[in-house]
Amino acid sequence: MSGVRVVRAFVQERHSGSGPGPSFDRFSNTTNLVSVGLNLFQILVGDTFLLYRMAVVWGRDRRIYVFPLVLLAAGMGAY
Repeated sequence: MSGVRVVRAFVQERHSGSGPGPSFDRFSNTTNLVSVGLNLFQILVGDTFLLYRMAVVWGRDRRIYVFPLVLLAAGMGAY
């Protein structure tokens, strides 16, 4: 998906006058929207798996979850 976005920004829109930057910022493009959605899904699945592994290793102690959940919320809020 990133390859499609790069080709669109640098090749197809090279004569737009404003450079490739605005192409990456537009969420009206389906490829940009899908790319961001897949990235969020990947982060969510990866962090959830790490939380599960921490639960297994630390014996489900609830105090262990606080810091990783704060980081997960901050990561999701960045998008």
